[in-house]
Amino acid sequence: MSEAVHKSVEDAMSEALKEPSAGRVLGVKANTLRKWRQLGIGPSYVKLTSRCVRYRPEDLMRFLESRRVTPRTGEGA
Repeated sequence: MSEAVHKSVEDAMSEALKEPSAGRVLGVKANTLRKWRQLGIGPSYVKLTSRCVRYRPEDLMRFLESRRVTPRTGEGA
């Protein structure tokens, strides 16, 4: 692996969040993230080993943005 690629991977993983931190960003518990992974829903994640999962901040933000709802004016008011 070239030095530039190694540095890029190293930088990305230094920003990757463990389950508890990722859960705090999303406002859910780490157990919820585990359930979501089992169900195939939730934010994208990096699976380093069978027991080591990390979440990239940009994936968490993309997930939040995908859940964004813009209310329509004039309905139900």
